[in-house]
Amino acid sequence: MSSNQHYVPRFLLKNFSKNKIVYRYDKKTGRVEQKNIKSVCSQDDFYNLSLEKICENQPKTKEELQASIGEIPKDVILSCDKAITEVETRTGEIVKKVLSHKSLAVLTDKEKFMLCLFTSLQMLRTSHQRNDIKTITKTMANKIKEFYDAGAMKSGSYEKWQEDNIGKDFDIFAKLMNITKLGEFAIEDAKILFLTKNMFLIDVLEDDLYISDCPVVLDNKNDYKPYGNIGLLVPGIEIYLPLSPRVILAYHCKTLLPPYNILTNQSKLFYDRYKAMENGGCIYQKDEGHFFNYLQLSFSDRYLVAKHDCFAYAKNIIKEHPEFKNCIAKLKVM
Repeated sequence: MSSNQHYVPRFLLKNFSKNKIVYRYDKKTGRVEQKNIKSVCSQDDFYNLSLEKICENQPKTKEELQASIGEIPKDVILSCDKAITEVETRTGEIVKKVLSHKSLAVLTDKEKFMLCLFTSLQMLRTSHQRNDIKTITKTMANKIKEFYDAGAMKSGSYEKWQEDNIGKDFDIFAKLMNITKLGEFAIEDAKILFLTKNMFLIDVLEDDLYISDCPVVLDNKNDYKPYGNIGLLVPGIEIYLPLSPRVILAYHCKTLLPPYNILTNQSKLFYDRYKAMENGGCIYQKDEGHFFNYLQLSFSDRYLVAKHDCFAYAKNIIKEHPEFKNCIAKLKVM
């Protein structure tokens, strides 16, 4: 029996709802619908993969298991859903506390780390991440195939290599890698967020923020051409996760916080922003340029979710730039 599993948790979607009903915008079709949060940003068995299907995809694994345990059991399911649910349950209470006080300073270090773990987990658990794994794997496989086609490999065939190392289906391999490595990578990324970033809140003063099917978004004002500028350890990185229609959890590279000694002649507003970034407080600023909604639009695979039907900005962007119907997180048009 299949299980409906969310890749954006219901406790977060609930913050963008009215009586658990949200407006969902499909950027591929342009359609806006009212949906219950139970059917938004979810998919049947998203975190479940049967051992039988793994063995069907990779005969070598099947042979090794048969040699070890005999007949392959048909009811064994590989899943990370229970671990994810535990993190969500603990984080849901922390987010309530944060939104109530409009500050991270009320949290213990343990609670702050849990918030970092949830953020990194949310960044890694989406279909967008699986597509990245699939793309990287296919790119590597194509390079290996070139070696076989050129006669550089002395024995075997590319088909046999793929079957042994990846399997017949790249989608199944990407799902397997995602659900088995999710916890390990999330913990490592959480350590990076906790130790190298300033955590604070941003209140945009209006309740018209979107959240998307890929809600953890990144930006960097620095240009490192010919190299990229998006990555957790890249100097200048900014990371944002909407917690409600008006409040965003922000992580900024510590290089973005100016040295204290330059604040002597700055305005009170500048000083207050500095202290908020340093101590986990809240910065109040209108999203007049739709910057945060722009990031949600550009990182999303397909869907935007909001408390109100406030998708005029997204529709205008897509009308002028149809390429935004796809995930184009690295494209800048602002």
